[in-house]
Amino acid sequence: MNAFLLDKFRLAYEDLFPKCEIQLFSGDTRNILQRLENENLDCAILPMPVEKDLWKVRQIAQSPLVVCMRSDDMLGSRAQLDIREVAARIKVFRDPELHPSAHSRLAEMFAEVGVPINLTSSAATPADMQLMVRQGYGLALMDQLCPLESGLISRPIAGLNWTSDTAFVTTKHGNHMAIPFIEKWLDKNEIGNIRKDSQMEPLRRPLQLRLIG
Repeated sequence: MNAFLLDKFRLAYEDLFPKCEIQLFSGDTRNILQRLENENLDCAILPMPVEKDLWKVRQIAQSPLVVCMRSDDMLGSRAQLDIREVAARIKVFRDPELHPSAHSRLAEMFAEVGVPINLTSSAATPADMQLMVRQGYGLALMDQLCPLESGLISRPIAGLNWTSDTAFVTTKHGNHMAIPFIEKWLDKNEIGNIRKDSQMEPLRRPLQLRLIG
């Protein structure tokens, strides 16, 4: 997931529960969902789509997909790119097995504009994808918020609203005491919208009730 979103979530949690440690785990989407099902995790921040019939899914961010390329690429002189002209050069993708439903949706998006996916190289992480792009294996689609390494640039796609969507996911019966407070805060704030950062509503800590002696 995007490090920007993780940082916002971590800061929000620390403000809400200042004396409670948050434990983080990473992995591919299938592995994380399995951990949720086994109750080894309480919640997750995952790329969409996630099956809403099986999980409680709350979208928390949406960011445009852009084309990542080397800074010396001739396409860098353009302000926007036509997907039909560059699709054949977009060859680097996330490994489809890490999130099959997300790759299927991406294939549908390409099909909707009449171009096939040309997957010749796959990677587990955005960092690995950027490495492949830098080494000349092709272009890649990246989240606009994803920091780019030196030697890489990105350009938006003209006329298409292709986005990277992120969700806060819990089990249908999630019972960790923190979850309702997090969900309430998420309802009022868009942690993936940079323009709202300065206007985010502060977290309201749960009240500590006095015991009657």
